Amino acid sequence: MSKLPYTVLIVDDEAHVRELLESYFAEHGWHCVVAGSGEEALALPNVPICDAALLDIHLAGRLSGHDLVSRVKEIAPDCAILLMSGKADMEDLLKGFDEQVFAFLRKPFSALGEVVHDATRGAESARLKSENREYLKRLEARNLSLEDAVAQRTDEAERSRRALSQLFSVSSQLGRIESLDELLVFLCKSIVEAGWFERAAVVLGDKRYRISHAAEHDSLSGTRLLSDLRGEPMMPLQPETTRRVVGGGIEQVSPPSSGELHRLLILPIERYDGSVLGFLSADRPVAGYSASNQTTEPIELLLRHAAMQIESHEYRRELKQRTDELEVRVTERTAELRQSQERFSRLVNLTTDVVYITDNAGRIAYLNEAFSRELGYSRENFTGIPIEKLLFEIASESAENKQEIERLLSTQKDHALCHVELFTRSGDKRLYEVNRSWIRQGDSIVAGQGIARDMTEQRHLTQRLISSERLAATGRLASGIAHEINNPLQAIASHISAMREKGVRGEKFSDSVEIVSEALERIRSILRSLLDMHRVQSAPRVAVNLNEALQRVLTLLTQQIREAAVEVELQLDKDLPPVPAAASEMQQVMLNLIVNALDAMPGGGKLAIQSRVIENRAEILFTDTGVGMSADVQAKIFEPFASFKAQGGGTGLGLFIVRNILAAHGGEIEVKSKQGEGSEFIIKMPM
Repeated sequence: MSKLPYTVLIVDDEAHVRELLESYFAEHGWHCVVAGSGEEALALPNVPICDAALLDIHLAGRLSGHDLVSRVKEIAPDCAILLMSGKADMEDLLKGFDEQVFAFLRKPFSALGEVVHDATRGAESARLKSENREYLKRLEARNLSLEDAVAQRTDEAERSRRALSQLFSVSSQLGRIESLDELLVFLCKSIVEAGWFERAAVVLGDKRYRISHAAEHDSLSGTRLLSDLRGEPMMPLQPETTRRVVGGGIEQVSPPSSGELHRLLILPIERYDGSVLGFLSADRPVAGYSASNQTTEPIELLLRHAAMQIESHEYRRELKQRTDELEVRVTERTAELRQSQERFSRLVNLTTDVVYITDNAGRIAYLNEAFSRELGYSRENFTGIPIEKLLFEIASESAENKQEIERLLSTQKDHALCHVELFTRSGDKRLYEVNRSWIRQGDSIVAGQGIARDMTEQRHLTQRLISSERLAATGRLASGIAHEINNPLQAIASHISAMREKGVRGEKFSDSVEIVSEALERIRSILRSLLDMHRVQSAPRVAVNLNEALQRVLTLLTQQIREAAVEVELQLDKDLPPVPAAASEMQQVMLNLIVNALDAMPGGGKLAIQSRVIENRAEILFTDTGVGMSADVQAKIFEPFASFKAQGGGTGLGLFIVRNILAAHGGEIEVKSKQGEGSEFIIKMPM
């Protein structure tokens, strides 16, 4: 068997695979020739000396792994070709067999030792072919040199020459035999026909060294398979015999049973790694034959070729077994996929939500039955058209709706939650919440999907909840507002009484009129703020100055802030730009947050309110020095009817409504709190 070092050609367009293989082969004493494409490989000067080549099937460039096989064989005929792929299909495997590649390697590799193992076996095979060719050349040269002495050669020499020619001829035919049993029969028959022995038998063993296949050929009785030996232990050596080493085998001489010695030549059939596949036993040698290293060498060479073909049969059998298993699994998975598709279809068609799927160009590939059932349109009429066209065709025309649709169609974010008003076929206007996702492969969008839920009734319910919360807020404000109005009313009454009783004139009269006028303006300001709080929720969105809205809310809460012994510290950005919003709704958001802060400071404290601009958003921060919240409470404060105030105070709807109002405006709210250290609420509004 040939020894290292070997030279290996590694061609793969993935740099990390090339580096990994090159490093591992080098550690095992190989010389490595590396290329990233077929064209680069063919330009290398060391390709003709390669013992093995690891070629990736799917290469970047004009030449694939299959194209490179024939080119490498032209340059290095004895090179063993091993194809690699992470996604090879049956067509690649069959094509590889047609190209007579030595092995297939599947990426990612389960064990690099097996890769080197296969490459070593291939290199051995390649060098064995080269040795055979060189041996044949030497044999032919020897025959030529002996042509002048043909007349003097004995019958033994003539028989040896015929035997050698027969064995070398046989070795070239082994690869064309498809059945393992036929291969063994052919091998036995060829040994006998070589003219040295009258009987030959071959046995192969399994992993437990029990006979798995057996065949024999006898010059008298012919050829047969020894099926009855299957399962028997392989015991090539018999006791009470004389043995001597001959070449790579043993000649066993048994005691005479009929007046003459029984001679049996036993040669192992070895794998590339030296492990034994089976044995060849040849007995009843012809007259004049003497076993020696020279006479057994051709048979050993033939057995090496036979071992390669036997392993090839084993690989084909394993491949067929795995292919059959794969076909069964594909059949099972196909049935499972069909069942899954049926379940998906039943599920999405039972729901009242509209489910859609788009392709990579944004065209509608699927609409469930709810689209027709809930909106009244025939879904077949919209299949294949762009989702953008569908939305603008059935959506109501408003700047807000247009903005929401543009956000829904935007590919900048993979996920979006938008609210779009759509017309049904009967003319009803319904509000839908659309949850959209893009499906990507790498940087490219391959599909889109979304679920649209009718939120019309929920919007009406939310509006009623907001109204009820406003009424509740009015109740909480009533005593404070009454006190605020009572103070200027008392001032007005006292000055009017003084003017009546004392007949105030001149400068004192002007002062009294000024005081009365200021008191009336104070009352109007309080009432105006209160009316703003109770405007209908369908109020249009206009440019709202959040600082001014905050000042109005603080005006309404003056008495409550005073009674709560809370110090309010304002840090307002005078250049804060206006935001598009409904003023009454923004005031309710601020009112709820300030009242919650007062409730969180039952013994008094400090409330810091700051306005600022961060990344194209207007923000208002409400920071109190109250009791704070635990993580469990923070996780639930935005849920409806979740109240955590002392003695069960509050409706539990305040923060729920705050979040809904901000979400409807495209804004959001963030909370930071630690128990015993106060809380901070931040409202963020797009500008």
